Amino acid sequence: METKEQTKPTIIKVVATNGGFRTFVAFLSAMFIFTIVFLVGIIAGIAGTAAATDGDGVFRTRITHEGDRTTIAVFNIDGIIDKSNAAYAMAVVQDILENKRIRAVVLRVDSPGGGVTASDEIWHYIQRFKDANIPLIASYGGIAASGGYYISCNADHIMAQETTITGSIGVIANIMTLQDLMTKIGVKPVTLIAEDSPEKSVANDIFRNWTNKDKQLVTGFLDTMYNVFLSRVKEGRSHVITDAGKLASVANGSAYTAQEALENGLID
Repeated sequence: METKEQTKPTIIKVVATNGGFRTFVAFLSAMFIFTIVFLVGIIAGIAGTAAATDGDGVFRTRITHEGDRTTIAVFNIDGIIDKSNAAYAMAVVQDILENKRIRAVVLRVDSPGGGVTASDEIWHYIQRFKDANIPLIASYGGIAASGGYYISCNADHIMAQETTITGSIGVIANIMTLQDLMTKIGVKPVTLIAEDSPEKSVANDIFRNWTNKDKQLVTGFLDTMYNVFLSRVKEGRSHVITDAGKLASVANGSAYTAQEALENGLID
């Protein structure tokens, strides 16, 4: 009796060539620049996950398992989510969509979050797999919180390790005002504003202590960003979290263990 040999897929892994050290340097530089930085969720420090550095492109691919006829692509999003990660994701998604042999994608996430805009850009790039009817499975490493969850919440299936920290669905702004410091060191900054734009200094001038008006303006921005984040989660997980009230209670900025995330419907 003849037996038909089981077909095994080819597995290719996509690795960034411009992450790791570059992201680390960018973070250190930002620590010395007084500015307003909008971040999605928690920043738990720098994970020194070094990406591959060979090659001149945004990414490189390597075959980890040789099969026939079909291919599964695996690509990683590591570390702080910023514009370099977004550029990497855009290039990878385009390359995968052009490869007609690829039948499914595994998105491996190990990130504490990052920029709102970069996270939303990656979400849109990932959405192209759904539009092309390519199955998408998210796989979480040690942490997939905040922006790390944002970019992957529309996956068809979300898997996490037992030690994964995830969730942290929220938006936070870290702002430094320098008026008291300037007074202590004997420096008096002078901020000049065009006569016809008197509101320009609201939530912009860090050389004075902020008023309620400043804080209300920034809070309005954060609320808008949070509502977009929440809508992404709702779209991706509504088949599991069917009650809007439950979703709102889960998406309150809390971080969860893998078991808690499973019980709350954030992972599968």
